[in-house]
Amino acid sequence: MVFFRRRKQVRTPRPDPAHVQVPYIPGKERDLPQSTAASGGGEDVQLSQFLLSPNPDNEIVSDLRSLDALIRQHVENNYHLQPVQQSPKSLAQTLLALGFSDQSQGQRGPDDIARLAIDSRTRPVALQHIITRVALKSSTLSVGSGTELASMLPPSVALFAQSVPATERHRGNAEAVSIAITMWRQLSAFLLHPERSERTSLQFTEDGVAQQAQQLARELNRFLHAFASRSSEQETHLRQVLAECARFGYLLFSQRAEYRFNYDRAGREGGVIVVCPGLERVSDGEGRKLSKPQVLAAPVEDA
Repeated sequence: MVFFRRRKQVRTPRPDPAHVQVPYIPGKERDLPQSTAASGGGEDVQLSQFLLSPNPDNEIVSDLRSLDALIRQHVENNYHLQPVQQSPKSLAQTLLALGFSDQSQGQRGPDDIARLAIDSRTRPVALQHIITRVALKSSTLSVGSGTELASMLPPSVALFAQSVPATERHRGNAEAVSIAITMWRQLSAFLLHPERSERTSLQFTEDGVAQQAQQLARELNRFLHAFASRSSEQETHLRQVLAECARFGYLLFSQRAEYRFNYDRAGREGGVIVVCPGLERVSDGEGRKLSKPQVLAAPVEDA
């Protein structure tokens, strides 16, 4: 805090609190953000006291594991193990449209996943991997991704996130952008909450995401329809599964810290495939990257 010494016999006007600039002190814990405007009681309003409260880590992991069980059940009850006519190449092209082009961090590529789906012995885990990966990607924040998949987050949030330009290659500051995105996300979750005083996660309703779930189900079914045992029942239940994934997305969006999913198979080869990703915290509640991600849950693999 900066103090001003009052000069003798000189009356200086009191500065307007709305225009006082508070210097940033590196390493000092920051109330993010903090208003200097006085409240009716004469005390400064610290917005951090009103932002949504974070959920315990074990609760977040438990919800992720529940999604794993739900998607596994969906696959067991809605897809057959009979031979299909589609070629691996055509199925791989469909997966490319669903975002399966990244083979980094141990993730399988579309050609590999297509072959696993055609093989009846590995089909259940392959379909679970596909549904999980698409549903969670569409239910979590992806800034500047430009993805064409339907987002399950509030439309205003998804539209803004996709319009954010990438960090400048030579002059940009990635850490500053990360902090700014965290601030925006925290404030958005707070402002969009209809009952902010509850400080719970952003409210979710199935009716609110019904149209988005229907659109994403259509996109997924470009691949899944070849394996569906009863198309009408499969699509109805798939929309319900996607809505539950959106509920989890709302939960992560409401947290102070930043999280990411981990599909890394630690170099393992063969028929092993991740059916539920791990979960890691990658930044603190102010957007500053952790020196090493904090592992909350390891990836679940199946053969």
